Amino acid sequence: MKVGNKVKPGEAVAVDIYVKPNLSQGIHEETFVMETEEGIQAKCRIRVLIRGASDQDYEVNCRPNSGTRFLTITQEEYDSWDDVEPEPDMLMCPSRLITICNNGQKPVTVDFEDTEHFRAWFYIDEDTGVVMPGENTIIQVFPKAEEQVATDIFKVSITGGIELSYIISQNCPHIAPPYPEGATIKDVKVQGSTIKAVAYDCANSEGFDAVLTKKSWVDKPENYVKVARYQDAKTITFTNVKNGTYYLGIHAYNRDYYDGKVSGKRFGAWSYPVKVVVKNGIPTERVKIKTVKTGKGAVAVTVGVPKGFARADMELRSTGGTTVYKRNNRTTYTRITGVKPGTYTLRVRPWAKTNGRKAYGDWVSWGRRIRVK
Repeated sequence: MKVGNKVKPGEAVAVDIYVKPNLSQGIHEETFVMETEEGIQAKCRIRVLIRGASDQDYEVNCRPNSGTRFLTITQEEYDSWDDVEPEPDMLMCPSRLITICNNGQKPVTVDFEDTEHFRAWFYIDEDTGVVMPGENTIIQVFPKAEEQVATDIFKVSITGGIELSYIISQNCPHIAPPYPEGATIKDVKVQGSTIKAVAYDCANSEGFDAVLTKKSWVDKPENYVKVARYQDAKTITFTNVKNGTYYLGIHAYNRDYYDGKVSGKRFGAWSYPVKVVVKNGIPTERVKIKTVKTGKGAVAVTVGVPKGFARADMELRSTGGTTVYKRNNRTTYTRITGVKPGTYTLRVRPWAKTNGRKAYGDWVSWGRRIRVK
């Protein structure tokens, strides 16, 4: 502290007190006086014990004393780092220190291991753990996770059979974020086979999940026809929707991050359902399998592709499911050759190009087994 420091109301000052070197053995006492310019005095009695060198080969003095609950980290300590601008490679984490002094006649080696919930290393990177007589070393202990409630025993082993045990505790329980507010749909537009919706912003929300159903609901939707996850409030989108009447619902979500990992997705209440009608989307007409004829190693298929679809894809699959013959981009007549002898099933589905991509109709199966010789 500099002499003449001004102390404002509600503030405090601290004084560093150093012991002069080469003091004689014994107890040294002095009175330290602080005085304000208004004449207010504060007297502090200082007592220092100077010990002589030990006559033992191995003897240590440690701070804090062994068995002291020296490490109790709380959430407030982590919160205090929020206003700190970190230096490169700075560890943004509260810690505690153990100082070990060698009072003996010979060098000692200090050794320790991490516990289940805490890790430790020497405060000075170059420190090897070997402490010469009259010198000291410092161990720095950190919690392994920001959010945990844990108590471990941290042990330090020193040459000469000396073992120090410390109770280490941390009280930083995980606090989950609040649930998002209930969602409300602001606007819905239909263009061809695409449905676009806009939602009002929700507090505590990271985004929205949306669903289409065939039936309305009171509390929550069921039997989803389509699902759109991780949507932004302004771009909730369904593509390749078939013609028909649907009900659109959304709910907001956020994610619970625990120990740096996502431990769960949390949802707000569902919106009220909004009725949506798609008239120029993907046709709902099913493809018609007209004829199926077999020959040696071949199957000939004639289909009727519904209006609104371009072509059809088909699969000829063995009854065991191990052999599949696929023919894509077909119109009305297809001959599948190179078919091995056996029993097969046939299914066909139509498709149309929408937004540059294929949009499929429903699969239709031929009702009878197909035998190929």
